Amino acid sequence: FKENVSKYNIDEILNKVSGSTFLKMDIEGAEYDIISNIANAKHLIGITAEFHNLDFDFRRAEFQSVLEQLSDYKIVHIHANNFGGICEDQLPHTLQISFLKKELCEGNQKRYSAYLEGLDSPNALNSEEYMLYFTGE
Repeated sequence: FKENVSKYNIDEILNKVSGSTFLKMDIEGAEYDIISNIANAKHLIGITAEFHNLDFDFRRAEFQSVLEQLSDYKIVHIHANNFGGICEDQLPHTLQISFLKKELCEGNQKRYSAYLEGLDSPNALNSEEYMLYFTGE
């Protein structure tokens, strides 16, 4: 079902659903406020969220906290929203990230190219896609 989510009703919404549930949220900055409510929800198998305002230091700290709270999940897809700008360190102001419960992930395949043909497209069709590059382990 579709429901308008906020930090005030997320617990009520989570209590309405049962079984394997995939949560999609784009709540214009409020995602940081509700992540602690959803991080340990037993029936959530995946989450897709848009993380806004990464150009602000306090949001970067909140984003790091989100990643720590979602330690039972793996990032399975990431996309840079090209409606916003790019930070000095080349991180986009807004990232769309999909997480999947670790126990549902098979293997440890890693991609070093972020975008998948046929799945990803620019958010702003008149602007060039922001490219993401991955390094490390």
